[in-house]
Formats: sequence, structure tokens, C-alpha cells
Amino acid sequence: MNSTTKKWKLALIITFTFSLISCASPEASEPIQDDIVGTWKAAQDEELNIYEFRSDGTGLMRDSSGTYYDFVPFTYQFVEEDKIEFSAQEGYSIFVNLSMDTSDQLTWDAEVTGGYHIDFEKVAKCEFDELKDCIVGQWVRYWPGGEFTVFDFYRTGDGAAFVPEFEEATHFSFEVLDDNAILYQVEGGEPARAIVSMPDNYKMVFDFANEDGPITYYRLDAPFGP
Repeated sequence: MNSTTKKWKLALIITFTFSLISCASPEASEPIQDDIVGTWKAAQDEELNIYEFRSDGTGLMRDSSGTYYDFVPFTYQFVEEDKIEFSAQEGYSIFVNLSMDTSDQLTWDAEVTGGYHIDFEKVAKCEFDELKDCIVGQWVRYWPGGEFTVFDFYRTGDGAAFVPEFEEATHFSFEVLDDNAILYQVEGGEPARAIVSMPDNYKMVFDFANEDGPITYYRLDAPFGP
């Protein structure tokens, strides 16, 4: 092999290697942007904080210091690779530095007077194999305008929906059809099939064919596990 051929092959290898590095760099530079999406929990000073980060830059947070059923909506956007501008109040925002040692650990350091540090742990998926075991418990559904309804799913396949301030409740039943579907029936109504998805153990989504869109429920009784 002559020297010209060797130089040509070496140049080709260098060019190919550089192309691989260049293609990989954007993906490698945005790990937090991808991994932050999901539900996170943090126990601090005997209070429980739960933040749900959505991929569209919105989210919901709840903490046990306020009214237990209330969620506060928020928005966030990345201003640097590991820094977000976070707002839970119109016209007011803070900057927060983020870091992740692993994909299920998130450290939050807000740039505010006195500092504001939180160590979050990502909420895992339901640990049970059976869908019914994952559904059983107390959940809340939020309505436009801030209203909400609490749903109790019992192991018997029965349930009750109610608003805490009122004594009256609506009763329903549910039957698991397979690994991701149930038959849901409100008292006096027709049974309806719903596809069930649980992104994590804190969030449950029912998708009825005859509804305008999916219905989202948030677990109330056991944010640390079923």
C-alpha cells in the first residue's frame, strides 16, 4: 500500500469518527431536559412535596403544608443546560439549578435569598403485576375551574366518588378485562370500556372511546407506593 492510499484512508477514518461525535453531541448535552419529565417526590421537614414535570414545559405541584387536595400549576423552561426558569405565580419566576446523579435522583437549588434546596426522588411505576392491585386506592380528578372529585377504588371492584365537603357520594363499579383495560360503570349508567395507563404510581389515565379526551387521576392515599 503506497503512502497516498494510507493518507487517504487515515483521513476517511478521522472524518467518520468526527461525524459520529458530532451526531452524538446534541443528545449527550440534554440529559436533564429528557430525564426531568415525570413525577418527583421529596420529604422535607415532615412535609411531602410532589412535582410533576411535563414535556411541554408545564406541571403540577402539591405539598402537604397546604390543603391536601390542592395542586398548584407551574411552568418551566430551560435557560441553560442545567438551569430552568420556574414560575408558579403569574408575573413571578425564579431560576433553579438542577443536577442529576442518576436518572431517578434530582437536586434542586433555587437562586433565591437564603437558598432553596430540594432532593427529589422519581416516583417509580406500580410495583404490582396485577392492574387491579395498582388501581385500588384513593385518587383525585381535577375539573376545569379548580373543582375536584375524590375516587375510592375498592378491592371488591366497587367504588365511590365524592367531594369531601359533602356527604353525598356517587357509586360505581369496575372490572379488570386484561392488563390494560377495565369495564367501568357508574350506578344507573351503561358500562364503558376504558384503556388504563399508569406512567408511574402517582398518575393514572382512563381513556374512554366515547369521551372527548382521557381522564387523569392522581393518587392521594399513598404517594410512596400502593
